[in-house]
Amino acid sequence: MHNIGLGSEVQDTYAGSRPPFLTVITRTQGKRPVTLGDVLVALAAQSCDDFELLIVGHCLDMESLAIVQQLIDGAPVSLRRRTTLLSVDRGNRTAPLNEGFSVARGEYISILDDDDVPMAHWVETFKDLAHRNPKNVLRAVAIKQQFDEVHSPHSSFVAPRAITGFDKEYPSHFEFLDHLRINQTPPIALAFPRIAFVELDIKFDESLTTTEDWDFLMRTVNACGIASTSEITAIYRWWTHAESSRSVHPQEEWKKNHAHILKKMDLAPLHLPVGSARKLRDLLDRVDRLTALTLEMNSRLARHGQAIDLQEFQDVDTDARAELLALLQSRSWRISAPLRLARRLLRGLPPNVIDVGAMSTSQVNEAIRSIRASSSWRITAVMRKWKTGNGRSSG
Repeated sequence: MHNIGLGSEVQDTYAGSRPPFLTVITRTQGKRPVTLGDVLVALAAQSCDDFELLIVGHCLDMESLAIVQQLIDGAPVSLRRRTTLLSVDRGNRTAPLNEGFSVARGEYISILDDDDVPMAHWVETFKDLAHRNPKNVLRAVAIKQQFDEVHSPHSSFVAPRAITGFDKEYPSHFEFLDHLRINQTPPIALAFPRIAFVELDIKFDESLTTTEDWDFLMRTVNACGIASTSEITAIYRWWTHAESSRSVHPQEEWKKNHAHILKKMDLAPLHLPVGSARKLRDLLDRVDRLTALTLEMNSRLARHGQAIDLQEFQDVDTDARAELLALLQSRSWRISAPLRLARRLLRGLPPNVIDVGAMSTSQVNEAIRSIRASSSWRITAVMRKWKTGNGRSSG
């Protein structure tokens, strides 16, 4: 790790001063200078300026390094004085986080990647929440918006273009039990107490190439607790056809990382938040009611020789179901959807709707085999190979 952007302005500002409330860590590979410029503009406009900015350049070549430094030099003096550029030349996308957290001075630390947008009250909301809930993880709400990239004829840079409106996909408040299965909080919506990293030695798992934020979040919440607000404070950009971590890393890699995190959760004791006992009782009561209802319905079907093997549905392979969901949500499958629809319409067939939640193990496995053997999957094989072989992404 190299500190390559700590100039005299920054040293004068930090010398003898108290640590800032928040350290903002922005990972970048220099591939999206336009959105990194948006980040700097948004941070310069914050209603609360009690923060420092660490821009962590990951494996930057000289050209990318010069572009990032030029963007910093063009920022307002008030922001430039609080900005440090670090260079990290090792590891995967997780390494810059450990390096950034290790030099952060803030009481809290947030991850703001170079393609997301914090609103003007982003820092202020975290600070107000921390005042009422010291040493907890802090959570606000990010809204999702799908973006594509536009290539300018007058520049080698590409610019983001919103292709949907805002989607409030993530819940207004953090639910620990729900997060045990899947992450429902983008990094930009979180601020972590620095003591978790420094004193409790909770580090990012550098064996993970994806979902490293979810793993770190759950381990930190388990140790420190969490305070959340329903305030919407950021825009989480979701890239559709542009490069992102979803396109760079194959689905098998995501599945492997997900399984690794779940195994770590299973091996660690859980410190459940207040109210969890009631939620667990409600969940178990609901399962009992649904089980009784299912058995009753199956008994009625049996009288007509139509009973189903309930064991098939009770023992569904969760890894297989996750794999099927990943295939259905993959860019390859979504891009080839018009082709499949046209074929079905030409044959006089209705659109095919796959209800993963209602499928048995054998049906899930058969659907996976069918997708991988389909002409749609074969046609898009070249695109998947090209994406996998074209480096890493910071988002």
